[in-house]
Amino acid sequence: MKDFIKIVIFYLINISIVLGQISPYKRKINEGNEYFDKKRYEEASNMYREAISKRKDKPADEAQYNYGNSIYKLNNFDKAISIFENLAQSTEDKKIRSRAFHNLGNSYYQRKDYRNALEAYRNALILNPEDAETQYNYARTYSMIMTGQNQNNNNNNSQNTNESKEENRKQNTSTNEGNNSDNKIEMDEKILENILKYIESKDQSIQEKVRNKEKKKNKTGKNEKDW
Repeated sequence: MKDFIKIVIFYLINISIVLGQISPYKRKINEGNEYFDKKRYEEASNMYREAISKRKDKPADEAQYNYGNSIYKLNNFDKAISIFENLAQSTEDKKIRSRAFHNLGNSYYQRKDYRNALEAYRNALILNPEDAETQYNYARTYSMIMTGQNQNNNNNNSQNTNESKEENRKQNTSTNEGNNSDNKIEMDEKILENILKYIESKDQSIQEKVRNKEKKKNKTGKNEKDW
């Protein structure tokens, strides 16, 4: 019995030592993560904000990143944009900066600000060109911009149907010139190349799975007696 009590006391002492080694900053982050996993984003954001307050003159990149995520989950996209913009500019960690730009793009996208979203995704891909999720978001946002431009062009053309042919010609010319000079968005060639490589690798992966499935089917067929 005495030996058992000694073991328990020793165990409790070790736990207290380990807990004492965790900084208040890290402890608040862990508490925030627990709330976040339970989808209690308000409580999580409070914990992350407290964690940031624990870091006086030291970087709080992890807490700021998680804080931005919790605010995003609360659908406060304006505030999330501010948090991710500040983090992307202040952090020296390339990985965190890339993730901050990615989530900045997501925040702009939710506000339907596709041009700023595209720029944010582009910055993320400059830092991490192989990020498949950012590649997809970049392509999707580019498509949204181009679709919107085409829609605007169609609307401009339809508004001019009751005017004279000469006026239509002049207005359509000026409209197209304005779109070409002010609204034209060029997809970055390097990013496009990476997106196409990703799509190609996915396609090859699917084809490989199909081939393996066919091989198994054929192998099973050969083992059956045919009489």
